[in-house]
Amino acid sequence: MAGFTFGKDCSSETSIEKSQRYIFREVSYPVIEGTISGTLTIPLIDNYSLLILIPGGGKHDRDYTVFNHKPFLVMADHLASYGIATLRYDERGAGKSTSAINNLTITKKADDILRMISHLKQDNELSFNHMGLLGHSEGGMVSMQAAAQSSAISFLILLGSPGLNGEEYQLQFEAVSGRARGLSEHTISDRAEIQQQVFKILKTYDHNVAAEHLEILYNKLSPPVPEDRIMTAVRRFNSPAFRSNLEFDPGIYLNQIRCPVLALFAEFDYQVPADRNMPAVIAALKCGGNTYFSVDQLGGLNHFFQAADPAKPFGYDEIDEAIAPFVLDILVNWINKHTRQ
Repeated sequence: MAGFTFGKDCSSETSIEKSQRYIFREVSYPVIEGTISGTLTIPLIDNYSLLILIPGGGKHDRDYTVFNHKPFLVMADHLASYGIATLRYDERGAGKSTSAINNLTITKKADDILRMISHLKQDNELSFNHMGLLGHSEGGMVSMQAAAQSSAISFLILLGSPGLNGEEYQLQFEAVSGRARGLSEHTISDRAEIQQQVFKILKTYDHNVAAEHLEILYNKLSPPVPEDRIMTAVRRFNSPAFRSNLEFDPGIYLNQIRCPVLALFAEFDYQVPADRNMPAVIAALKCGGNTYFSVDQLGGLNHFFQAADPAKPFGYDEIDEAIAPFVLDILVNWINKHTRQ
């Protein structure tokens, strides 16, 4: 990719060794009804940039351990070796973090980020001069909301993050991933019709009444759906977490963001396809008057920004690298460009 230089290959966990160029520091921050524990990776220089790494949906540890890979550990090592500090953290209910709240919404996750930002700003042992957020997938949605609500954030990075509103995104995701799995157009159309009925129920009724209507809907389907699968679907779709995804509109927050933004999409991403999400991100940033953004689709990569085999669209665990090396270098170059002026 033109305009970027590439450094050492630390794209997998096995390449990471203890470095004399940075230090690790364990931290724990109080949040509403819980604590967030994490690791600061700090380069041994003054006046560095600090990046908070925000994982995708689910409950993830600080390394964002998925499919036997630890992309945030790899990312923290690479960025620190180029003078960029990071905070990676255990989400509530994972690792050493605690929580009295289950099924976190995007808003609650964003509030946790805002509280971490506040603690970092008050930490006299840190000497960063710029603070940014990096969110992957749903983590990008969390980072959009937090960045829109905090004047302390001076740059934002979105990796494979939705630009469409929740309902449009869910429908596109199911259609694109269905085609990647070889489903027929007839099956995809039938599923979309059911999805739209589910969304209508969720938008119309509160939790308890919605559960009843969802059960009625699934029990009417032909061929019959096993009872255990019905209850699993009802719990998933009627959860606060899914409802918050469905209601989320990235444009509302992207319109408010004035700091530099880097949004990257991947050619073989069947979870957040670029064809409609990328234009939506661009349109929202332009609508808000942001002139400091860069948006690109990277060829040959999957949703986790690994070098991908198109024949195995969801074969994340069959790939040796946690994240493609050139993506790490893009991050370094872009961050340095926007923080060392």
